[in-house]
Amino acid sequence: MALELSLPALLSFAASIFLFALMPHVWSYRDDNPAAAVYTALLAAVAFWAFVYGAALTVHDPELRRLMEVPVWLARISTVYLILVTGFRYSGFHRRVPAALKAGVAGLFAAAWLLQVGNVLGWHSFLWTSFEVTVVYGAAAVELEPTVWLYILIAAAYLCVAFTYLLALEAVLSYGPLYRKHAVAIVVWSLPPLTASLLWTSSLGSTAPLDHPVLALDLTAPSLLVTASVLAYILFESDESLIEIVPANRRMAERVAADDVDTGVVMVNRGGAVLGLNQAAEEVFGVTESEALTKPFCDVSGVDMELPLKEARTVVFPSDPGRTYQLCSTEVEGDGDNGPMGYTVTLEDVTKQRQRQQRLEVLNRVLRHNLRNDMVVVNGGADEISATVDDIGVSDDLGDRLKDRAEMIQGKAEELLEVSEKARDVYEALPTDVPRRDDLNVVRLVESVVGDVEREHPEADVQVSTPGERRIQSDERLMSLVLENAVENAAEHGGGDVTVSVSLDEAKGFDDGVRVEVEDDGPGLPEQELQVVEDGGEGSLDHGSGLGLWMIEWGVRELGGTVDYEVDDGTKAVVEIPCNSDEDL
Repeated sequence: MALELSLPALLSFAASIFLFALMPHVWSYRDDNPAAAVYTALLAAVAFWAFVYGAALTVHDPELRRLMEVPVWLARISTVYLILVTGFRYSGFHRRVPAALKAGVAGLFAAAWLLQVGNVLGWHSFLWTSFEVTVVYGAAAVELEPTVWLYILIAAAYLCVAFTYLLALEAVLSYGPLYRKHAVAIVVWSLPPLTASLLWTSSLGSTAPLDHPVLALDLTAPSLLVTASVLAYILFESDESLIEIVPANRRMAERVAADDVDTGVVMVNRGGAVLGLNQAAEEVFGVTESEALTKPFCDVSGVDMELPLKEARTVVFPSDPGRTYQLCSTEVEGDGDNGPMGYTVTLEDVTKQRQRQQRLEVLNRVLRHNLRNDMVVVNGGADEISATVDDIGVSDDLGDRLKDRAEMIQGKAEELLEVSEKARDVYEALPTDVPRRDDLNVVRLVESVVGDVEREHPEADVQVSTPGERRIQSDERLMSLVLENAVENAAEHGGGDVTVSVSLDEAKGFDDGVRVEVEDDGPGLPEQELQVVEDGGEGSLDHGSGLGLWMIEWGVRELGGTVDYEVDDGTKAVVEIPCNSDEDL
């Protein structure tokens, strides 16, 4: 048997080798895109087509050349079938096709190939009536005399390819600019083989509209060298995520995100790249969907985490520091044994629940710990007084002791009353939904609060520095609660000199609200007191001594602001409250 290499055969072999070399790289995307397995299968079919056709072009023996048509037609039909499957997987419509219909289509393609095999082996002449080998540029080409049924079969194959183009076009029209370059790439790499196939089809038969010796060669396989080159450029040089990010995943993202519009929902692929997010998630992250698309979820959220989450996780996102979210992830089921298609990450706002839990913990601690301990002291003192009163011989010393105990009882009673009043203030001032928006003159409120504190603590020297008048839109009850506790803490625990200043801090970009600084010259807040508030909760071993710092913390959070403490020679509390609408008068 004589085998002759020719330029068409060499080009076919080159295309085959190139396509086979690309398969491992395409397969490597299976973690990000389960459809990569179908893409790899399509590449394998096309590479096989180029190889067997190149081999067939080297065989000049008529009978052996006829037999070589069996794998050639297998490769052709398999390629068309996989093009159709890839189109459905690329666009995401494969989930809508019933399993019975999928099996039926696969059966039709298998029947078409068996029909070709029967014609090749001479069992029938249903598709062509004559088969001749002709040499073109040293290659063993084939001339057929087709029947109308072969034309119908070829037309059906073209319809499958055209339908695949329509699926890609629908994805482009649905999802916009991101996939337009995808569509251009699909057209560019498929146009050469499609053109070659059309030219070969138009030359079949003695009455063909095109009649040129070179058209006896099916140049589809050699033209795949161009296709392989374009694909290699996209995979290794282009920045476009053609294989990693496909409309199928986007379509799945939209379906999942639409299931619960009240909760932030993000769809990511198995590699963690964002494929879609709903409006609630956009608001949480402060980005649009187009800005987040294809970026790693960790970059979009600003929180380093490994997906999928093994259990629910509570986080605060840098883009929304005033709120707390609980994150959960669920798998989006893929097809077959390829594992999940990706993951949905839900963002549930649990800020109110966390704050309520925190308040209950602290109030429970105060009622159980502080009041209980103080009542022990009260009861002990009362018992001693009772015992002394019962003593018949009351001396001067005993009288002094009675006075001391009575004063102690009175002092503790006042402290208990103050704690209960603060607890009442917490429940009355802290809103159950959202803070009110009062037209508030902060300067006058500060002056009023300072006046009240000075009357209760005449020993404190409180100096006020204000810019005149400053109006903001804020909740007056909450602002009063915050300022009163900040100034009172300074007056009670500071060294006697307290300074309260109201200002803007434009240098730090804080020019849409108010900044209040309360500074004293006392010993400074104990580290334990601050640590408890910063940790966000109280345990059985570490707890603060009262409600003052917590009332400031809760009030500032409700107002959407921040509070910081500077402890050196004294304590400085810096409270910044934003405003959606303000006016300097």
